[in-house]
This record gives sequence, structure tokens and C-alpha cells, in this order.
Amino acid sequence: FSWSVVGALQSNPAFASAVDVVGQHYVCGYLGAYTSCPSPSSAQQLGKPLWASEQGSEPYDTGAAPLARAINRQYTDGRMTGTVNWSLEWSAYAGLPFEGDGVLLANEPWSGHYVVGPSVWAVAQTTQFTQPGWRYLDSGSTRINGGSVVSLRSPSTPDWTSVAETLDATAPQQVSFAVGGGLSTGDVHVWATDLSSKDPADWFVRRPDVRPDSSGRF
Repeated sequence: FSWSVVGALQSNPAFASAVDVVGQHYVCGYLGAYTSCPSPSSAQQLGKPLWASEQGSEPYDTGAAPLARAINRQYTDGRMTGTVNWSLEWSAYAGLPFEGDGVLLANEPWSGHYVVGPSVWAVAQTTQFTQPGWRYLDSGSTRINGGSVVSLRSPSTPDWTSVAETLDATAPQQVSFAVGGGLSTGDVHVWATDLSSKDPADWFVRRPDVRPDSSGRF
């Protein structure tokens, strides 16, 4: 929980050479809003991928906003490129500790019944528009007022995606993009999820396309 493994990696070359990825649990705090997700500079200087190796412990419905913050802010705040959510789905008896904590609720698996809450769509805002191997772009990843934006690109095509979350914003704001570096400057396809709404019709909604100008700006 405290990145203490970093010291061991720095002082033990054999250990360091055996480790491919450095993971820490609950880098955004524990059982909270997950508003800040830092990692120490010493971890970032190891030259190894950093992961949030356990995140979550939040309900499938009310935990959607903390989860959305964490997925983005783990990179903007701490340069973490992977997140493992506990749990993927909740399939335990009612009344046990952490009841309902997961991305999906399926606590009667013998029946085939499951419940898709907003946490699924908070995750989908990233996973539906990226693939394993995509790379974060520092030039398109930053904190904004009341939220954050992260951008990723395909390693082999001009495809790219940006994911914005404004969960702590108190007023509308505008973000300007300038697409370059060989990335696609075609129409930008937009999906949005309103995590303040309990209506599934407001989750993962296709919105109008945005057309960049001739220089790739919008």
C-alpha cells in the first residue's frame, strides 16, 4: 500500500531484474471518492510499468464515479498504465462484507440473473475505445478543472482515443484538441455517460460527431 517495494527494487539489482511490473493496491486511497491517485517520483524513475494492482472495493452502482476517476487519474497523477478492479463481478451471498462490490452484480449465479449498473459503462468509456498495447500520450493527458483527460493511440494505426471525466466539475468547460503526429484527423465519434443519472438510457450514449478543422483542431 505504501510503495515500499520501490526501495527494495532500487537497492537489489537481482530483484529489480526479475520484476517486470510494479503494482500497488489502492493508489487512490481506500473506500473513498478516489480523487487523487499519485505515485512517488522514485517509482516513476524505475523504468518499469506501474499498475494499480487492486482498485475498487466499491459497489457496482454507487462506485461508478470513483472508478471513473481512478481509471483516468491513475495516469494523470501517477503515470500508472494498468488497473485491476476488485472485484470484476460480485457473485457472493447477500449479507457478506463488501456486498455488491464489483463492476457487475451477479449474486445469484445459479439463476443466470445479473445486473448491469453504471460501473460497467464507466469502464466501457475506456475499454470500448482502446486495445491492449495502446500507449498513453502525455501531450493529451492532463488534469482539468474538476476532472481529467487521458489520450491513447494505437501502436500500428492512426487510431486514437481521449477519455474525459468531469466528476468534480461545478460548471461546463471547454477543452481544445490539436491532433497531429500522424494520428487520424477524421471525424471524432463521441460517447457520453452521465453518472449522476440512475436512468440506464443516460449511460454510454452516442452523441453527435465532432469534425476537426483542416489542421486537426477541434
